[in-house]
Amino acid sequence: MLLFAATLLVLWLGAGGVQGKAVFAHFMLGNTASFDAARWTFQMNLARDAHIDAFALNIAYGWEDNEKQIGNAFSAAASAGFKLFFSFDYAGGTEPWPLETVRTLIRTYGKHAGYYQHNGLPLVSTFEGPGQANDWHIINSGDTSCFFIPGRATPSFLTGPTGKLNSTTYVDASYKLALGGKPYMMPVSPWFFTNMPGFDKNWLWNSGDLWYQRWQQISHYIGPLDDTQYEAFDRGKSPYNYVRSMPHDGWRVHLPFYIDLYRTGDRNGACADGETTCNTAGQLQYEYSPLDLMPDRLYFSALLTSYAELRVTFGGTTHVIKDWDATPDGGVGVYHASIPISSTFGPWDAVVVRNGVAIINYNVGQGVSASCPGGITNWNPLVTYARSSVAVSAQTPRTIAQQECIEGWGPDNFGALCSFTCSYGYCPSGACVCTNKGQARTKPKSTGVAGYPANGDSNYGGLCSFACNFGFCPPWTCHYGFCPMHSCKCTSQGPLKLPPAEMNVGKVTSNFGNDNGLCSFACKRGFCPSPECTSGNGAASGSESVDVVVAYFLARHMSSRGCDQRPASFVPTDSVTHINVAFLWINPDSFAVYPSRAFDVNMLQEMTSRKRQSPGLRVWISVGGWDFSNGRGSSTGTQDVFGNMAGSAANRAKFISNLALFMRQYALDGVDIDWEWPGAEDAANYALLLQDMRLYFDASQPAGTGWGISFTAPVDAAALARYDRTTMIASANWVNLL
Repeated sequence: MLLFAATLLVLWLGAGGVQGKAVFAHFMLGNTASFDAARWTFQMNLARDAHIDAFALNIAYGWEDNEKQIGNAFSAAASAGFKLFFSFDYAGGTEPWPLETVRTLIRTYGKHAGYYQHNGLPLVSTFEGPGQANDWHIINSGDTSCFFIPGRATPSFLTGPTGKLNSTTYVDASYKLALGGKPYMMPVSPWFFTNMPGFDKNWLWNSGDLWYQRWQQISHYIGPLDDTQYEAFDRGKSPYNYVRSMPHDGWRVHLPFYIDLYRTGDRNGACADGETTCNTAGQLQYEYSPLDLMPDRLYFSALLTSYAELRVTFGGTTHVIKDWDATPDGGVGVYHASIPISSTFGPWDAVVVRNGVAIINYNVGQGVSASCPGGITNWNPLVTYARSSVAVSAQTPRTIAQQECIEGWGPDNFGALCSFTCSYGYCPSGACVCTNKGQARTKPKSTGVAGYPANGDSNYGGLCSFACNFGFCPPWTCHYGFCPMHSCKCTSQGPLKLPPAEMNVGKVTSNFGNDNGLCSFACKRGFCPSPECTSGNGAASGSESVDVVVAYFLARHMSSRGCDQRPASFVPTDSVTHINVAFLWINPDSFAVYPSRAFDVNMLQEMTSRKRQSPGLRVWISVGGWDFSNGRGSSTGTQDVFGNMAGSAANRAKFISNLALFMRQYALDGVDIDWEWPGAEDAANYALLLQDMRLYFDASQPAGTGWGISFTAPVDAAALARYDRTTMIASANWVNLL
């Protein structure tokens, strides 16, 4: 067992020029009591093979073997041509490090051949120790001058998710901003679990995808198991040894690729929980049950030269993964996916297949165990790996400098904005998290609309400016500025946010005298309170009666009618409020949406551009249609696609995510689901599909101001009886009868 966490020194640029970027591994000296020179050399060779530059040697004051093992480590490093540097642990010893003891160690080893240097100075770091911060004004002077990277005084060590939230780059961004270009040591860790009550440590963090995700944004042991390093389990009073027979070597296998890509930018529930918590109150975190945040899944990462599918046989079932959760730019790099374990136990097989040929075969005989040591769940993962028997070589098509962010996210109100802006290359780390990079996507046409954040909230400033200019302007960011002083009292001011475009609601009348234009402004933008305002034919639209005129535009008219083509400019936008462009179809495997036959996506941009000349016009997209729903949409048949997509929560989520990306790309205002027609067995799933869409849309943009939803229903009474009309109507803005 080698207990270390791979740690990046990210912005190590400028002076010196030689060490632009470096990668270190956090190595726990306290686990090496029985190490001899051969064991030290073995560990260093493993690290060098993984392209690690040095060990950050974690040393705690008062350990009886410090002097012996520090000497052994530096002797081995000099012989092996490897580097070490001190990471003084101020929290793990009998007491914090005394100032003069630190200076003595730096004097003794700082100029050693095995000590890592930066710009001619020994690199020194710490873990914890804010109470001894003033010591370093003296330590870092005279004959103990060093290049000092302090340890955390705020949680820079939190590399993973906090509770149910995905991990972010917010802490990294705050450090980089505060450092103003100085070097920053960014942490990367694949997993965190400890059950050592003797050290008051018994918690884990949600880590299933952490290793892949954290390397995408830019501890633990990733060396082989070693029975000589288990004494910590006795000192920590662990109820069982949760490391024995649970190797983590697999995490180390991909390190050369990850490290070189980072450095150079180019590269050819049945058991008790053991009172373990997910998060820890000791770090001022809200605690969860690990059962809530640690799903039973098998996680796979494959380093491939080109696309291949993964087949996993487990419990008598073969899972075929063609659509990986994450794929690399240009097909060269790390592919990542996971499958559920459910209640199945025993061995499993994994096969990577390319063009029908197995390139990697792997059997894990140890498999998934149903046993519980001492009746307690072991939250420590088994990490294994296999290699292809054939040597291959490939080069990533673009360096990191040539890539743009093409996918990302942000929490809370940043969610919709980051999803849009990150997909087009603008993904600031202080607000968003980029989850995938690749070839830059073609940006939508600029609208020329300036976006401003709500009430001067500068956190959203850059995102609003970028997104609104390309047609995506979430309304929750601010208020709309229309506040006539004789009818209203303005209670808050901020940068101007353009209101929603006007809709055609007919004549608007105020029923309480001169309202200085309030009813006219509000009703034409979707809010017409009754009895104060009346619109259209005299009915108050506060009762949710709105004049809507929907026109369907068959996209194939752009190219399939010869001389009788009908371009986007043919539509009389002065007499309609909404245009439904038909049709999008659904990929039966990935549930991505794509244009139907003879559908020119450029026409979509032409159609949405008409909104500039026609205030109040909304452009929606229709999904499905008669040909698609009845299997005549392709040679393979598409009749079952709607049913398969709506039939599971996972498939619905894939479809909705893909649909949202398409709608953002083409600045669409809503979607019409045209499933002709679902069977009785599909009724409940159809209602769930619309519910999930509404929840997703409302989470991105508040209900009533964001994307609209409609569905097409039959006029045939027998067919209509199969629909869960109450649930479906609650999720839709209106229903189209066909």
